[in-house]
Amino acid sequence: MTELQHDAFSSDVAKSFGLNPDMKFEAIPGNVKSAMSDIGTKKDMYSVDLRKTKVLEGFNPRIKDDLYWQGIRDLADSMKQHGWFPDKPLAGYAIKENGEDLIVVVEGGRRRDAGLLLLSEMDPELAKEYRAPMVTKKNGTSALDLQYGLAQGNSGVEFRPYELAILVKRLQHVYEQTDKQILEGMKGLVSASYLPKLQMVAAAPKEIADRVVNGQLSVTEAYDLMREHGNKAVEVLTHAAAVSEASGSKKILKKHMPGQKLAKLLVKEAQPLFDMVKKVQADPGFSALSEDTRAVLGDMMRELSEKAEQFKVEEAKMLQAQADAEAEAAGQTSLDVDGGQRADNDESGEAHQVA
Repeated sequence: MTELQHDAFSSDVAKSFGLNPDMKFEAIPGNVKSAMSDIGTKKDMYSVDLRKTKVLEGFNPRIKDDLYWQGIRDLADSMKQHGWFPDKPLAGYAIKENGEDLIVVVEGGRRRDAGLLLLSEMDPELAKEYRAPMVTKKNGTSALDLQYGLAQGNSGVEFRPYELAILVKRLQHVYEQTDKQILEGMKGLVSASYLPKLQMVAAAPKEIADRVVNGQLSVTEAYDLMREHGNKAVEVLTHAAAVSEASGSKKILKKHMPGQKLAKLLVKEAQPLFDMVKKVQADPGFSALSEDTRAVLGDMMRELSEKAEQFKVEEAKMLQAQADAEAEAAGQTSLDVDGGQRADNDESGEAHQVA
């Protein structure tokens, strides 16, 4: 088992960001009316005292760093100016704990934190009367439903890529969801091509995860880095970060990885190199090269020549198909690949002379 594979089954990296990919919701469902009787009153929806609401530690995969709290500050300021929009309620779920019915917040964690911040700065007498809107999950909502609800319910400020990766990891390893099930449950959020990248990033070493969390490294760049360099990925990333910083870039991109400038140059110079090798083969001194060198050059040129011929044939077929389609659309006869002509409605397959 490689170091990267080991990290895939370890929660240490995620926990360093305050996240818990292994967190499993195992509470026993409780009675909504009984649980709500202590924290709120019901009209069209429940109005609750935020200070009496509870959350499950580790349930919401938000990284509560400086960036998070700046967002909460902005949201609290908006609430202070415009009030709490009633169409953005918290979502509560009734659980039974120590024989008591309780409501835990399962969606709207950012709004809850912003509301609590606002309450802490509010006149104490006004704070006593402050209530927030809440709707409750229906009876029969499963723990798995709540996990998918987390992802789908966070459209206002979407999860950061690493947060989403941890939620995917939880669904995969704790709730044993298949890739197909995850894609169906996260439709519109995670594509089939993005899912394996999130899965690998969820297993990334701390040095790589740090860069993804702070936005320096994209999920795609992190994925490519780990796939290409394996247990050397952190070493390569350190080099790329230094190149990125020296160039004044805020992001670590593929072009900053070792060897990328040379690779780009080789692509640019591919045709001249190809032509030069052809000249070398035609040179009288070619026979003086070692047998191994001649064999390598010969194999390379043979493969390239075969590919060139293949591309030429495929291109001819595509051009012919396009010409046939245009001719058919115009109601004209079409040309065979061998140069003969046939009538569009010729069922016999015999050739006809067209005047």
